[in-house]
Amino acid sequence: MNATSRALAPFLAALVLLSVLVAGSAAASPATRPVTLSNATITGDGAVNGTGHADLAWTGRAFDVRFGYDGVDVSDDQWQACARISGGSEPWSNCRYVSERNGTVELGVPARNATGRQTLNWSIVHVRPSRSDVVAAHETNLTFVAPTGDLDGDGLNNTAEVDAHTLIRDTDTDNDGIPDGPEVNEYGTDPRSPDTDSDGLRDNVEINRGTNPTLADTDGDGLDDGAEVEAGSNPTVRDTDGDGLDDATEVQLGTDPANALSPFGYLAVACIALVLGGVYYRRVEDASHRGDASADAASGDGDVTVAPSDASTSPDRPLTDEDHVEGLLEQNGGRLRQREIVEALPWSKAKVSRVLSRMEDDGAIVKIPLGRENLVCFPDDVPEGTGDSRGP
Repeated sequence: MNATSRALAPFLAALVLLSVLVAGSAAASPATRPVTLSNATITGDGAVNGTGHADLAWTGRAFDVRFGYDGVDVSDDQWQACARISGGSEPWSNCRYVSERNGTVELGVPARNATGRQTLNWSIVHVRPSRSDVVAAHETNLTFVAPTGDLDGDGLNNTAEVDAHTLIRDTDTDNDGIPDGPEVNEYGTDPRSPDTDSDGLRDNVEINRGTNPTLADTDGDGLDDGAEVEAGSNPTVRDTDGDGLDDATEVQLGTDPANALSPFGYLAVACIALVLGGVYYRRVEDASHRGDASADAASGDGDVTVAPSDASTSPDRPLTDEDHVEGLLEQNGGRLRQREIVEALPWSKAKVSRVLSRMEDDGAIVKIPLGRENLVCFPDDVPEGTGDSRGP
């Protein structure tokens, strides 16, 4: 090898290495292109809940698997979009060629008697003369359900759940404590709302209390059931405490709808207290007058008010007017001024005068004029020197 050949040898070796690297990169590039896939959906008659993520399909109904792709280099070789269902007694697969860099593919799945959970796979495959390579793939669980079955066992069949827009895998969609089946079939409540009538009480609470979960004001008193419970009243009774005011009116007035003493009861108690106080005051005044009269009688001067005779407590017969007068006289030494008798008894002056006249006619008493008034005495108690108005 001459000097020139030795000088060119390194350059030739570098050129050969570069050619190998370029060729290797070109050969590998078709299998490593950045292809992406979207989520797959189930469409068509066999789709549960219409168009949604590929997780439910009706048993015995055909449907389509739909997904999008991007990043396919269609300048060389061929590309396929594929879908496959596995894990059951009836495996299925289908592919179709794609000729665009990106797009959406729909692959039809025939009606199948599959049941239970299986696996759905969708992918993009690079097809070459020597081999085929999967360059992008996704998979998810796909559950086949019978239209008349009840996947979650809540008493509402699968078709009814779809119609009611409830969760086909959840027994209690709204988490109110009542399964979806009884909500729809028995109570008429909304299985998607924990408080169907928006009255502040959850549906299960209303059912347990005996109120109507579809009617905000069960007893029609103008106060919603939730507000009644908060106020302490009974949401099934218009007037909880029976005081004549409905619960809503009491709440508006600020009184207690569960307490019959509020408001009229308190007013009645106050009135009774006033009456009793007045009676007590009158008795104290009367006692005071009687005390003054007794003192005056002892001194022979002043007004006299006398306690009733012991005859007033006799059970043998009712007291007559004459008994009252005689009792007064007996307790005051047998004589009293007529005005003192008027003051001591709850009678008018005219009545006192009539009773005394009868008693005088019967000889039970003697009336002795003293100036402008009379002194009333028993016949045996006439003061000496005064004389007897009836004569000897």
